[in-house]
Amino acid sequence: MKSCLLFCITLFAFFLGSCQKEEPGPEKPKGLLKVNIGLFINVNEVNSNLKSTLGAEDFKVSILNAAGEEVLLFEKASEMPAEIELEIGSYYVTANSNNNLPAAFENPYYYGESGLFTLIAGSSQTVSVNCELANTMVSVVYSDNVKSNFTNYVTTISSSAGSLTFTSSETRAGYFQPLPLNISATLTRQKSDGSIENITLTGTIASPQPKKHYEIHVDAAGGNGKVLFHGIVSGRQPGRGLVGPFDQTNPAS
Repeated sequence: MKSCLLFCITLFAFFLGSCQKEEPGPEKPKGLLKVNIGLFINVNEVNSNLKSTLGAEDFKVSILNAAGEEVLLFEKASEMPAEIELEIGSYYVTANSNNNLPAAFENPYYYGESGLFTLIAGSSQTVSVNCELANTMVSVVYSDNVKSNFTNYVTTISSSAGSLTFTSSETRAGYFQPLPLNISATLTRQKSDGSIENITLTGTIASPQPKKHYEIHVDAAGGNGKVLFHGIVSGRQPGRGLVGPFDQTNPAS
């Protein structure tokens, strides 16, 4: 009988404890954040070819805390609510066009990052992120001399991350991550004795910059003179030797 009574008391205590709810802790204070994403075209970039195929509403947006830890991610800016509720603290916002390829034709990549800001309890804050071209644009131009005196010509531009080949008919611009670039141009012609000759030019762009357009001109001073290429950087006066060992000449035999 005592054991039965003890069992009933224990069972009653169990049900009594299960009915008591755990008290929630105090809610952390929060503030509201509004994010504006802007797409900027720098004057040192050239013409409409640099405009992204994406609109700013398609950019990926990340909100990070002061330690660089991602707090929120939106695959598209258009998916963000008008106001974002966050715990008080310090944050910054990044946005990008989500197409940061090592090397690709017609692929302008845009990136922007806000400064660090502090969200205060009960406040509403607006932050703007200005996105600009973050990769390097390169194009290759073959002179009339090259077109007239060589049967084929091709230029390969490469970095440690990737490469692009500009054939004789290629008119598109290539976009590279801003890493040192190696240039190799091969010109093919038929000599007077009927034999085929290949002339190879090499050079480098040691420190290519984002938001810059590097235009490489491949030239040949007649069929029997010197073959060379030189570079023009948009936003500066055309000239040679602007970016280190960029001008190269090889004697054409």
